[in-house]
Amino acid sequence: KFNQRNGGRRKAKTPGAPAPAAAPARTSGRTLKLEDTLESAEPGADRAVEMSLLHGAIAEAFKDLDEDEQKVISLRYGLEDGVACSPSQVAERCEQSKDWVRRCEMRAIRKLRKPHHLMTLRPYNSQRQSLTAVPS
Repeated sequence: KFNQRNGGRRKAKTPGAPAPAAAPARTSGRTLKLEDTLESAEPGADRAVEMSLLHGAIAEAFKDLDEDEQKVISLRYGLEDGVACSPSQVAERCEQSKDWVRRCEMRAIRKLRKPHHLMTLRPYNSQRQSLTAVPS
């Protein structure tokens, strides 16, 4: 066929070139659109539910900790604001020594390692990467 727009020349195909964004691809009888394959920058409903369940499990585990232990763990691992603090930063905020912070943290971790807490939090440990990963 003669193509009048480009003077009869055929458009050269680039090997391995991706399909245009608007063109749906077919995989095993289903039509797959580009927006179906891209990960959303917004957290999905399933991720929001997982995070909510995780926060609930952590809150339940925190009931066994003293107030000081809760504060130290929250600051050390960034559970309140997402920013983890060093032992010296926690010591400064709590107006205590670094040694006190380390002892308090170890005491809290020992309590959190009890079997009933481990069973509650174990499912989230295997999903740790997906829960903590920040979408780019």
